[in-house]
Amino acid sequence: MYRMLKVLFFAVIVCSGSAFAGDLTGTITDADGNALPGANITVLIPGADPAGSVSDIDGSYSVVGLPDGQYRIRVTHIGYRVATFENVRIEGAKTRFDASLSLSVIDLEQSMVTASRSQEKVLDAPASVSVLEGDEIEARAVLSASEYIRDQPAVDFAKTGLVQSNVVVRGFNNIFSGAMLVLTDNRIANVPSLRLNAYNFIPASGADIERIEVVLGPGAALYGPNSANGVMHLITRSPFTSGGTNVQLGIGERSLRKGLIRHAATLTPQLALKVSAQYYTGQDWEYDDPAESAARAANPELVERDFDIKRQSVEARLDYRPMDDLTAVLSYGYNSSDHIEMTGLGAGRADGWTYNYVQTRLLYRDWFAQYYHNWSDAGKTFLYRSGQPIIDKSTLDVFQLQHSAFLGTRQKFTYGVDALLTRPDTEGTITGNNEDDDGIDEYGAYLQSETELTPDLDLVLALRYDDHNRLEDGEISPRAALLYKPTETQTLRLTYNRAFSTPTTNNLYLDLVSAADPFGLGAFQSSLGFSPAVAVRAQGTYRDGFDEGFTFRRSADGSPMYRSSFAPALQGQLAALGLTDGAPGYSLDADSYIALHDPIATNVQWNIGAAATLQQFGPALELLAPGLIAQQLIALG
Repeated sequence: MYRMLKVLFFAVIVCSGSAFAGDLTGTITDADGNALPGANITVLIPGADPAGSVSDIDGSYSVVGLPDGQYRIRVTHIGYRVATFENVRIEGAKTRFDASLSLSVIDLEQSMVTASRSQEKVLDAPASVSVLEGDEIEARAVLSASEYIRDQPAVDFAKTGLVQSNVVVRGFNNIFSGAMLVLTDNRIANVPSLRLNAYNFIPASGADIERIEVVLGPGAALYGPNSANGVMHLITRSPFTSGGTNVQLGIGERSLRKGLIRHAATLTPQLALKVSAQYYTGQDWEYDDPAESAARAANPELVERDFDIKRQSVEARLDYRPMDDLTAVLSYGYNSSDHIEMTGLGAGRADGWTYNYVQTRLLYRDWFAQYYHNWSDAGKTFLYRSGQPIIDKSTLDVFQLQHSAFLGTRQKFTYGVDALLTRPDTEGTITGNNEDDDGIDEYGAYLQSETELTPDLDLVLALRYDDHNRLEDGEISPRAALLYKPTETQTLRLTYNRAFSTPTTNNLYLDLVSAADPFGLGAFQSSLGFSPAVAVRAQGTYRDGFDEGFTFRRSADGSPMYRSSFAPALQGQLAALGLTDGAPGYSLDADSYIALHDPIATNVQWNIGAAATLQQFGPALELLAPGLIAQQLIALG
């Protein structure tokens, strides 16, 4: 009897659900009646989270479990005008609702996701944003992604080679720059640890880029550190909505040869794949650096510039969508490049430098989670002026989780957490003595509130907190924006942002020889038994075990510390003074640090210098001595 009652109770629940909940189905098309896949259908439910779906390859969609009633339905698609339908009645088991979207032909309808990490009109974004759509991108023949935005407002573009460039917004451009945060499908796209925006390392091809968004103001509230100088976001096409094969061949000046292929296909209704590859070769502009010429004259082993450039890249992506509101994405990219790259220490030759990434993303309703791993290998890269090899096998691991919550139709919260783990690996060629203590861990959390105060007035508030393992205090990044829309085509925006950039790996850990022997002191090697050549080094400001950001290396009494090429000779002198192995200051080499006013080191170095100077005068005195003796004998008769 008890079991029967349970069955009857369950049956009543099921029947009740069938009577008071229904499904909304239909088809989304364009103005010509063609199916429009990838459209977002949102059903706004008063007092509850919105329900939604995405149109399939044939334009069909389905939103299930909607109680009887009247709803507001919004249909959106990138590149099309937003369509909003009021008082749509849903009743019974199934309600059919079809919609048609018209192309957006004016910039005022452009959509973007970067400013608030969610799709919105450019006019509604709480930041100054530029958007390049697919048609504009396909119409340009370029060799790197940075060239697409060179003509955008507030963009400072400096071309440093046939395929190389430095790009920033809000000024402060410089060589080897990573000031602007560059993303590809929500993934940081710069070179790990070096934080270099090498745009010719980005595997995405022009045929695969759906749009490019550039946020011209600080973006730290949502994107964290190192977005103080704006954000550039490359968004690639989904294989579900961009099927087919694209082949491009190009030829140009400077012996340029270029080829590209992209293929995308829907394997099953739930699974889609895309693969792209590109290759080019060319001849860079020729230039003879006087500093390199002088260095080659002093060191015949140094080589002249190689102006040949070559690049090859491959990218693959698999999308799995078992349900309308659940999508999993797995991506992999590879890029190899040979070219000349400008650095703060002169030109360098990137010889077989490879860049790789693997990324996985999960989107479920209003949840977004991702993990990606970037890594690079500098190959046989070296600096032209010194010949010093550059080894970089660094990695970047990033974990991110984000959720959006709605309170009715006027309030939205977006919150999330990030973790960025940077692991430099240069085998001492870039970080020198800091090689074993140069990891960077960054953790952040953020919350953004978007409130529709009135139909014409929106308020956006955001706050982010970041922790950096090499900085003593955490950083707080606030953001506030008030948006007033007197008409559909006008927006008055009042914003406040505070953003920051953390020290780069080079700022903290750089320990690199800039010039091996600029003063020619190596000539004294035969006299001293060791080379006293003074190498000019570029050094960061990190101190062993000192996690308080920028600092200068000092001894226990506060005196500045320095390195000396005489350190190998000091070790023997210290031993003669009775200092034994293990005593403070005993074990010395050219990379050891010495206190500025250390009395033993100072005296020993003066003695070494005086002895070396006198020794250089020895041959001259030997030649002069017989003549002086003869003169004295003659004077004595």
